[in-house]
Amino acid sequence: MRSKEWEEGWHAGYVAGIRAAAELTGEPVRHFTRVGASPTARPKKRRKTAYQSAYSAAYKRLKKKHPRMAFGSLSKKAHAAARKKVK
Repeated sequence: MRSKEWEEGWHAGYVAGIRAAAELTGEPVRHFTRVGASPTARPKKRRKTAYQSAYSAAYKRLKKKHPRMAFGSLSKKAHAAARKKVK
């Protein structure tokens, strides 16, 4: 795992490189912030739809029953089962 000092040093070097390149090309220097620097920023939660859960369950069931069957065949059957269940 990387230390905090290493992360800060890497980020400082990265920003310095971007600024040096901007000065060479004559472009305006952009403002950089660290990823995740804002304490209020929370990652988005992805919601699973009923169809996605039905497809996932059907695919897992089929994969357990037929472990060597090709993905295309399994997914086709899983999609059919999911559509039937959600409808």
